Amino acid sequence: MADDEAQIAVPTAIAEAWGLRVRPVKGPRPSVSLRDIVEAGVRLADADGLGAVSMSKVAAEVGVTAMALYRHVGNKDELLILMVDEALGAPPVKLTEAMPWREGLDAWGMGLLAAYRKRPWSLRVPITTLPPLPNQVMWMEHGLRHLAATGLNETQKLSSILLISNLVRGYAILEQDMGAGAEAATAMFSRVMGQVVGDGRFPALARALTEGALEDDPPEPDALWLELRFGLDRALDGIGALIERAG
Repeated sequence: MADDEAQIAVPTAIAEAWGLRVRPVKGPRPSVSLRDIVEAGVRLADADGLGAVSMSKVAAEVGVTAMALYRHVGNKDELLILMVDEALGAPPVKLTEAMPWREGLDAWGMGLLAAYRKRPWSLRVPITTLPPLPNQVMWMEHGLRHLAATGLNETQKLSSILLISNLVRGYAILEQDMGAGAEAATAMFSRVMGQVVGDGRFPALARALTEGALEDDPPEPDALWLELRFGLDRALDGIGALIERAG
């Protein structure tokens, strides 16, 4: 294991983000820092979306050549990962030992949703690995702290916060994709289904439509929020059942 770990090179940008010692690059002293570069990328994404971010545009934003960026980041994908960490920021939830696990984990999930809503472009950066960056690791730390006294083992704790994180992220993406058209899209689905489910192919869906499962009375302007609330509550119910079984 030690030999395998020794062979895994930590990218310069990751090491620098943690304040770890980085082997100096030969040549003149850089005129910009990694933080300058990441913040420039975030400003571009905030203004015009993720598609506006390129190495050349970031370089122009900080007043250097594109080649100068490579003293700090290996490529654009690496920059995007750093930008997501900056976009999420540190967890805003203040932990107290007296906070019940469910209240704390619920607030943790809502804090994550707020971060995604503030910087929706961050949802468009693919997740390809566990995030080895300061802010995202601190989110994990805070989530685990909420479960510290529950009796769950460490694997169950990690799986629980991953469950909440994935649920919140999934709904945040759905919310962004559907946007203000969610209510109209639901109405269109109901109208089309109302004309095709009567032939017996979809009996379960037909029952749901007959019972008005897709109808709000009065109409709910934020139906996606209610779906997220339902999903999060059920996930917390499941974690609660697991905690009870753990004694």
